[in-house]
Amino acid sequence: MAYDLLMVVRETPEYNWIQAKRILRYKVPYSRREITYINLYIMPLSYVESNKTPFLYFAHSEGELLYCSDHCRFRRPKRPIDFAKAYADARFHFDTFRMLGNELIEQAQDAFSESRNMRLAALFMAQAAVYFYHTLYYVYHGLEFDIHDPVVMHERMRTLSTQLMLVLDDNHIENIFTLPRLKSFLVKARYDIGFDVAPQELEMHMGRVQKAAEIIENYCELRLERYKELSERHTFLAAQHEDLLKAEEALIKIIEELDEGMRTQFKAQFARIQTEFDKAFKELFGGGRGTLELVEDEDILEAGVRIIAQPPGKKLQNMMQLSGGEKSLTAIALLFAIQNLKPSPFCLLDEIEAALDESNVDRYANYLHKLTENTQFIIITHRRGTMTAADRLYGITMQEKGVSALVSVNLIEDDLDN
Repeated sequence: MAYDLLMVVRETPEYNWIQAKRILRYKVPYSRREITYINLYIMPLSYVESNKTPFLYFAHSEGELLYCSDHCRFRRPKRPIDFAKAYADARFHFDTFRMLGNELIEQAQDAFSESRNMRLAALFMAQAAVYFYHTLYYVYHGLEFDIHDPVVMHERMRTLSTQLMLVLDDNHIENIFTLPRLKSFLVKARYDIGFDVAPQELEMHMGRVQKAAEIIENYCELRLERYKELSERHTFLAAQHEDLLKAEEALIKIIEELDEGMRTQFKAQFARIQTEFDKAFKELFGGGRGTLELVEDEDILEAGVRIIAQPPGKKLQNMMQLSGGEKSLTAIALLFAIQNLKPSPFCLLDEIEAALDESNVDRYANYLHKLTENTQFIIITHRRGTMTAADRLYGITMQEKGVSALVSVNLIEDDLDN
């Protein structure tokens, strides 16, 4: 089992990567000993905060925070990175360094087979290995390799592929150590006058590097396919997000237009209701004045309505200062004002005049009778004045105990008969 361990520091210290990895391996708690390999990454905080690479994105989105010495903590990314750009960068890097690596392998083979120049063949082969490891590192992480040591480069990337481990890991049984030899070739083949290597050994190392190059190419292609899928997914989600933003703007615009239209219409209708309320108030009260006002300094669609009534012979006062009967009659006046403005074909009234005295009941019944030209009323009442103004009466009586009977009287027919 292998894990990537990302250490974010304020300032990057000088360290030996392999030694630091071994120390951390020994420091793993006993409960975590199933972790057989730790791949170490040490990066400055400024770099982590300012860069959006696939590796850092997956570290933020899927990684687990093990330790934090201060308030700086990783936060889950709210949006995915631009995988289209990551795919394009990785593809360009892969095509470029793969081409350079393959050219160096061809030059190494030519130098080995044609001119038998072991120095150039060894140097080209070692440089080709470095190029391919650079390619693998960038495609996988989206980061540039900061070292050129084949031993460390392989150690940092070997867990990505079991095949890569089998090809280039040191073989103590057969006494094959390709990576240390490649490291020495990079230095000695270029500067050491006495450099020498056996053709059989060089040919063996060249074969292993070529197999590793094929493995790295195949793995990079798989990784690029993954980026391509994520890029297509990101493009789809980005388009959906853009559609949502446009829909939000359109809805906000529609809401604003509706609000403006409602404000205009409400002002006009409220003015008409004010006029009708004053008329209904005067007729029901036999004089006086009724006024409707909107609470100031508030949105007209959310503002409260203040009802001010002045019954005959009294001072202008707030509705809350009226008696119970006056409050009921004022409310009835407001109801009838709205009914006059836009009559409904059917209306049910349930003892709304219960608190009125007899004279006010008579005025209420007479006013109600005028409204029957456009509206059919069903009224539940116990007041005699209201019953007198009705066209038909329906009542429940109990002539015998426990037996209810319906009684109806058609007052219109009675008037016609008389």
